[in-house]
Amino acid sequence: MSEKLILFDIDGTLVNTAGAGRHAMERAFSVVFGIERVSAQTRGVRFAGMTDRRIIEALATAVGVDGNWDGDGIAALRREYLAGLRERMARHETRGAVLPGAPQLVEHLASKPGVHLGLLTGNLEQGARIKLEPFDLNRYFPDGGFGCEHADRSEVARVARDKAALRTGIEFDGQDVVVVGDTDMDVACARAHGFRAVALACGFGTREELERSAPDALLEDLADLPRAVEALGI
Repeated sequence: MSEKLILFDIDGTLVNTAGAGRHAMERAFSVVFGIERVSAQTRGVRFAGMTDRRIIEALATAVGVDGNWDGDGIAALRREYLAGLRERMARHETRGAVLPGAPQLVEHLASKPGVHLGLLTGNLEQGARIKLEPFDLNRYFPDGGFGCEHADRSEVARVARDKAALRTGIEFDGQDVVVVGDTDMDVACARAHGFRAVALACGFGTREELERSAPDALLEDLADLPRAVEALGI
């Protein structure tokens, strides 16, 4: 078997954080920019499948503030967001839960020779680690592609593959990389590089949206370990 790289999304794929990211982001906009009723103004902003850079830009536009990624205001916003997210994820009642089968699958994959794991997420790297920490999942993912590295999720996928290649010394061909996610955006970023796409219907994308995106495999969740391993092509 050739060497395989499996790239996992986080929200709706490995964990459900019960809206912790959106709550912390809206709170950060309120604190940093002094805006009241942020959620009412940003209700239409899509979070699922988007990078945090795109989310911040869209939220900034919705509430009428400068969304310059390199600006002082956005830098303060990122700090406030991470502090709020860390606080919310530290509490059992607000951190959400790990999704069915996710710990068992990554444990199984981590034990298999020739299989390498990474993250592919729109989250800021610190935010990603904060979300995974309560569930002891960070230890499986030495690196990955994150939303702080590029606004375009397809470019984040490229970054994730390049980091894994640098770490392992393996030049992963497209067919040897698998993206596991819960939205049509995850499927699209896999397709952009010729990667295999495995979609999960336990997250934010509807089954109809996922079917239209035509992944290589569509699962309800990761609870059936043999079926999940088969879908990954391992």
